[in-house]
Amino acid sequence: MVLPMTTMWAVLISTGILACLFVPFLVARYVTRTIPKRLAEIEAVFSDANSRRVYDLIFETGSQGEKSPVDKRFKAIHNRGSYLRGTLLVLAVTALATIVILSWLQGKISGLDAAFAAVSTEAVLALAGAYVWSVYEAISRTRSEEMTPDDLYELALRFLTAVPIGYVATLLSIDSADGAAAFVVSAFPLRDVKRMFQERLLKRAEAQGTEDRDSLTATIPGLSYSARTRLGELGINTYLDLAYSDPIELMAQSGFSLRQLLSWTDKALLAVYAGDRAPKFAAAGLPCALDVKEFYQDHCFDGDSGELKDWSRCPVMAELASAVGIALPLLPETLCRVYWDPHVRLLDALWYVEPGVGLGCQVCGPRESPQPQPVG
Repeated sequence: MVLPMTTMWAVLISTGILACLFVPFLVARYVTRTIPKRLAEIEAVFSDANSRRVYDLIFETGSQGEKSPVDKRFKAIHNRGSYLRGTLLVLAVTALATIVILSWLQGKISGLDAAFAAVSTEAVLALAGAYVWSVYEAISRTRSEEMTPDDLYELALRFLTAVPIGYVATLLSIDSADGAAAFVVSAFPLRDVKRMFQERLLKRAEAQGTEDRDSLTATIPGLSYSARTRLGELGINTYLDLAYSDPIELMAQSGFSLRQLLSWTDKALLAVYAGDRAPKFAAAGLPCALDVKEFYQDHCFDGDSGELKDWSRCPVMAELASAVGIALPLLPETLCRVYWDPHVRLLDALWYVEPGVGLGCQVCGPRESPQPQPVG
């Protein structure tokens, strides 16, 4: 009997150690691999001092054009100290839950009085469900690159609330399924189910034509329902929210790439000024705010001299006014507002890093710095 008991204890202890270290391992890999990769993306996009200066002026970071303070916005969310504290908390509650589960299991197998043998089956299964849920959430959020330190505190909280939630589930289930009910409720992926229902509601609203015209899917072509749902979780529900959000902060929390967010912001900024005429601008060859800015500089405004051009005799202006349904005398004012918008100028600074060469917009493809065009 001594050898089997020793072997059983060795297996249980090994299993417990692996269970305790699995989530911290995922977090450590995420912090050492994914976070530096996303930070490198920020440094690549904000490689020019002018773009950092414009960003600092808009979002008041006080960096005065330095590179590291621009990254500071990202690091304020993905702080290694916060990850360490959250990971230690998850490790502590996971270890406690694992000790309870394995001690209870050892008592049931050996028939001896273990330390937690008196714990109810429902409570043990509720803790097991919480562990399964925490592993699933850790894998899901690290793969989608949207994990933050706040998520770690949510994982730890699930263990602390698992037993009370499981107990409530047993009150609502049949007697023979109390343990299963406690496990299922504790392991239930509520966030994913909520996202699924939100995506279905968005699809139904679009199919029935009841979608809000200010919503993201109505104003930004190509935005998926899953992306719309994720942005909604972060408080980005309309094109106004997206147009004037901090792209670095949004990138750090959403898991989307910075370039993708900037391309959506480019479209959202056009919708701010064009409203429901944004699709008409897109059909006329101006799908985003940067295109409108270039058009205004080509046909209405000389950026070098700071003087207005005689747009009233330009046939291209007349064609655009007719295409978008705006009276010709009012069209330059709309284009001017887009041109001078600080967030549009930030995008301009990001795409045009060097004179004559741009990074290339995901919406409109590679760009060259606009050159003044002769008035028609």
